[in-house]
Amino acid sequence: MQKGSLRERDASLFYHRGNPPLALSSLVLRELGCGQCDIAYFKNRYTIVLVEVKGTKPPGARQLKRLRKTARLVESLFNFNVELRIHQTSNCQSALSSLSY
Repeated sequence: MQKGSLRERDASLFYHRGNPPLALSSLVLRELGCGQCDIAYFKNRYTIVLVEVKGTKPPGARQLKRLRKTARLVESLFNFNVELRIHQTSNCQSALSSLSY
């Protein structure tokens, strides 16, 4: 298994522990020019969280623009608040950033 897949798997196990997952079609998101999220889940009855898992490099400006477009789309489809988070891992350390969109 590649490093990126392992990071995503570990982060998925962490975030989905106690939080219902939300499946988003990467095909549909791509067709709409949106960014693909690594993890999506329901935080509570009013909030969906989208998480992008990154290694040592932060996401670039174009990727952030696409992820923000995804957040706006999910917000409009579900009529929920949406939080966009970047989960950055390197050398066994994790950092979490919340972004506004």
